[in-house]
Parts: sequence; structure tokens; C-alpha cells
Amino acid sequence: KAETSPTCQEQNGVFDVQEAADEAYLNVAYHPIQRQLDDRVDWLDRDSYVFNHLSCLIVDLQQSKRQQLVFGGLVLHEIFKIAMEKDFVRHAVCALSASHLSSLNKTTAMAHASFEYRYLAIHGLRQNSTDTDARNLVGVLAASLVLSWQAPSSDEYSHTMQGVKTILEFMDANRYHSDLRSLLVSSDELPLTDCADLTLPDRPLVKANEVLSTILKRLQSFQVDAEFKRSMKELSNYVSSLAMRQVANTPAEYQLQALYPIRNWMYWIPNAFQRLAQDDPVVMLFFACYEMTHLAIAPVLPATSTPLSILKRAKIIENLDRQITDLEQSSHLPASIHAGQSQTLSILKALMAGPRSWISTHEM
Repeated sequence: KAETSPTCQEQNGVFDVQEAADEAYLNVAYHPIQRQLDDRVDWLDRDSYVFNHLSCLIVDLQQSKRQQLVFGGLVLHEIFKIAMEKDFVRHAVCALSASHLSSLNKTTAMAHASFEYRYLAIHGLRQNSTDTDARNLVGVLAASLVLSWQAPSSDEYSHTMQGVKTILEFMDANRYHSDLRSLLVSSDELPLTDCADLTLPDRPLVKANEVLSTILKRLQSFQVDAEFKRSMKELSNYVSSLAMRQVANTPAEYQLQALYPIRNWMYWIPNAFQRLAQDDPVVMLFFACYEMTHLAIAPVLPATSTPLSILKRAKIIENLDRQITDLEQSSHLPASIHAGQSQTLSILKALMAGPRSWISTHEM
């Protein structure tokens, strides 16, 4: 094992994993995860290197108090803690982290590493799938969620998420509790039509497409980065395509397959975590639209609401809207917003009206 543990350092807007000996930073960064990586003497150097990349991004969100603005950050934080004890969960996280590194740095080495870790994770998951011990089931749940985000096909995604649903139902039936479980939708959650926290239109996919189309048209009048425009176009194309398909009353397997194209936003905007931690309002608008898209899908594909709480997605939109409002009203704009961009910030705030229209105005 190397004498130093990898830490995060920001370079050109991307947090690279480097060998460093900044123990003060390590003590702060890894306290929320409860175990420092330099305590894991049984981990290979590459495991620590890769795992630390993604965990650093989540820690940075925590320290900037922006973790409540992205569902993935909340879920991954809990999964990291489980990965400290379960090798197959660690391998699943490393697979996702290596894939993300590959997207950021365009390296084939990390792409190959992701495949290796994914194989190890699936192998370990199968070995542990019959153990119904409460702590082991939480590990199976964690690994399954992370692997679903990396599923190479819609069939595999659907199969994995049906497994997640089975685990959740078993945990509920046996009253197993965990912090990760509490982040996911409860089996007794109110039907969407009875939920006062949401304002669902009669034709949710049509409404969502109108919101996305309006934003895309407005984007033509001012300059934003290509990744954001491409990601918004992906959402718009997905909603338009889904609206033309007859999937509303199909079995859960097919409904989950329909969700596959938007299972993971990390490949669309690889540096979204960093930008969110830096108060980038453009990325905030993207996440609001991403969560809005899931709200639009929920009543059309009810089987897809199981893994990710719809009510928590609505709360995230509310938090994002509040954060952009705070930025607009602040006299101390973040470094990412130059003086000449204040007008752009006002436009982004106005565009938030689309996603905001899906949630009620009272406190949730």
C-alpha cells in the first residue's frame, strides 16, 4: 500500500485524483463517511484511487451545502458508507467512478477498469443475493442501485430494478430499516393523484415537452455551454419519444425499459457535481428539468417510481428554485458568474418557472 492516500484537487474545473499528503483535508473530507480510506489496508491502491474520485465529488457537495440539490448525491453518500464494509458494493462504486473518470478524461484505461470492477460487483452480488440478513440486504440494495445506473442495456436495467423492487418489498415486510432505505420511496407513499405536494397536469408528457421546448428556444438567444444544451436536447427528445409510445399500461418490465435512456445523467454533464458545488445556475436549471422529467414520467409509468422517491424529486426542484433565487438576489455572486452574466442569471431564474410549476408553493 502507498504511504499516502489520494485526495481531491481541483484543476481546470475537474477534480482529479492525485497522490497527496494533505492529512488535514482528509480528516475533514472523510469524516461524514465515518471511515478514512487510509484505514482500509485491505484495499488495492487502484481501488482507493478510483473510489476516492467519486467520493471527493460528493464530499465537496456536502461542504458546499449543495448535496440537497441532487438526488444522486444523497444516495451515493449512503452507499459510500456501505461500501466501506461490503467489497461487492465497493466494486460497484469503483465501476461507476472509473466510468466517470473515463468520461472526464477520455481515457481507455479507466473504461477498461470500469468493466473489471463491474464484473467483480456482479459476481459478488450473486454470491450475496440469497443472504437475507438485514445488513447484507442493504449491501445488495446499494450495489444493485449503482449497477443499474451503469446497465449496458434496457433489459439489464429493467431486470436489475425489478430486483431492487423485490428487495425493498422484502425489507418493508420484515421491517428492516437503513438510512439508504429511508431515501427511497416507501411502499405506503400516497398515490400521485392524492399528493398535495405535486401539481400534475392532465397530459404530463406534453406539458413537460412544452417546458423543455421553451427552454431550448430561449437558450438560442444567449450563450451557454454545449454540454448543457446537448443534455436539455436529450431530455426533450426522450420526452417526445415517450409520448408517442404506448407503454402506460404495459408490465413493469417494459415500463422500466422505457426509463433506461435517462437512468444516469453523469454521462451527459460529467462535471455536473463540481459545477453544482460552485453554484453554477446553468446546472441547477438542468437538474430541475431532469427531476421534472421524472415527475412527468411517474403517472404514465407508475412502475418506475419505485427506486427513486417522487416526493423527494419534487423537493429537489423546490430547493433548486430557491437556490437560484438566492443567487439572483445576492450581492456576492459566485466566481462562476461574471458581472456581465447577471442578465443570464435572471433569464435562468425565469426559465425555472417551468419546472417550478410542477410543485405546490407551500412548504413540503
